[in-house]
Amino acid sequence: MPGDPSPINRAILAYDGSAKADEGLFIASYLAAQWKTKLFVMTAFLGESVKTETLLRSQVYLEDQQIEATYLAENRPTAEAIQQNIIDNQIDLIIMGGYRLNPMLEVMFGSTVDQIMRQTQIPLLICR
Repeated sequence: MPGDPSPINRAILAYDGSAKADEGLFIASYLAAQWKTKLFVMTAFLGESVKTETLLRSQVYLEDQQIEATYLAENRPTAEAIQQNIIDNQIDLIIMGGYRLNPMLEVMFGSTVDQIMRQTQIPLLICR
């Protein structure tokens, strides 16, 4: 990450219910508990309704850990939703799962991870 380090006060977790997103959920929970980071959990589904049970799954876990979070359901592309929430909620850190497919296929067909890496200027934590 270029530039000087900055405090991490507000983090957004892109959560789709996958195993890699669950890893991000565990890390986000730790940051919220230990660093008092304000947490936003976002789920985005394009072309279909937002799956409320996906957000509910993350909410149940975080409530079990006694972590408060803001939950965001988006009906637009994930990268676009993340970028807008960075602005709207003054986000300092993005947490998301890694590639779903083989990385070579992701490069050929594009991925949300690649889009975010190209577009953002804030720290990004990719969970594998």
